[in-house]
Amino acid sequence: MKVLEVSVSIGFQNILTEDRSSLYPIVDRLNKPIGQITFPDFYVSTPKAQVGNFYKLGYELFAYDKVANEAIRDVVNEAGEHYLLEVEDVGTLHVLNVLETCDALDHEKTVWREEDDGGKYVIMEHVFCPERIQTKSGLFKIAENRYSRIFLVAGAPNQQGDFYARYHETGLTGLTFTEIWSDENN
Repeated sequence: MKVLEVSVSIGFQNILTEDRSSLYPIVDRLNKPIGQITFPDFYVSTPKAQVGNFYKLGYELFAYDKVANEAIRDVVNEAGEHYLLEVEDVGTLHVLNVLETCDALDHEKTVWREEDDGGKYVIMEHVFCPERIQTKSGLFKIAENRYSRIFLVAGAPNQQGDFYARYHETGLTGLTFTEIWSDENN
């Protein structure tokens, strides 16, 4: 079993809004149901970059196109909340706010950066308890950094949804998967 960090690839188009402060109510609700929301106007901030199926929306919210939605909809249905977003020169994108959270970090073996006050704030090396990674879609967050990272489990026994396999099988583009932990190394 492996845990990968999922991020939008560098070199692909990003979308932004003129008023970034309008995203703060969304950020304050990440990892919790956002509920009814009106997104501000978005535009492609890097129009000369490569066009992929996934766009960085900021704060680790994924925006993805119709092709990706058709390919992964059944896998990500249980991962969290889904929204529609209109983007100038792109059209309608789908937005996923991942709500699945796993209490799977092994706090004893995880390597933390110690702060001056002795607190543990930044995870330098993740170590997971594989038996505690329970997810319907394969996508999840951990409570220790739920605002900034989305993880993916690949190769888990009895895994219900396999986002990683579906992404590759269907030829989608725009995401990077970085292995951060494997049960083979622990």
